[in-house]
Amino acid sequence: MGFGNELVILPTGVGEARRFGPLGLVPAAMAFLPGGERVLLSAHAPGEGARLYVRPLSGGEARPISPEAITAYFCSLLSPDGRLAFATAPDGRLTLYAVDGNDEARVVPGTSRVDIPIGWSGDGRAIFVQNGTALPSRIERVEVDTGRRQLLRELTPPDAAGVLVIGPVHVSGDGRAYVYSYRRVLDDLYVVEDLM
Repeated sequence: MGFGNELVILPTGVGEARRFGPLGLVPAAMAFLPGGERVLLSAHAPGEGARLYVRPLSGGEARPISPEAITAYFCSLLSPDGRLAFATAPDGRLTLYAVDGNDEARVVPGTSRVDIPIGWSGDGRAIFVQNGTALPSRIERVEVDTGRRQLLRELTPPDAAGVLVIGPVHVSGDGRAYVYSYRRVLDDLYVVEDLM
């Protein structure tokens, strides 16, 4: 991705790195838009909060498509058709932003402030959310137009001793396959006798 505030694209095979910058922004993550001529950036200008931006790779200014102080999740931020991106709005609600900037942002109905977006369904009609990180962790499919929720599974490691948080979680586009990690802290307790 970048060195400092410069966008750098590295080849997957033989070839030279392509530099696009300076951006005038501090990028956190990016995704290519369909066609590969533009990118979606989560970035912030110095002294400002994070926003979503669209920038052509041919150069020019990055155009903001969200307000400041959003939280972006880059597991699958961009919808399969590249028209929508989700982020947590400044008020803590999961919100869809139009990449072309022509439509108003809209809250995803049926979601709550504890929902963590983890990806899009393959057809782009729903997002997958993790309802908090406590055990068991509920993974649900939420339709973006209606807010209808469907439980896909509850995740609990086989041995839950010491597990503090489940995540990150990734779900396939059809919701059938998943992979997750968790954070675990285990300690040993010793009894010491006859110290004196």
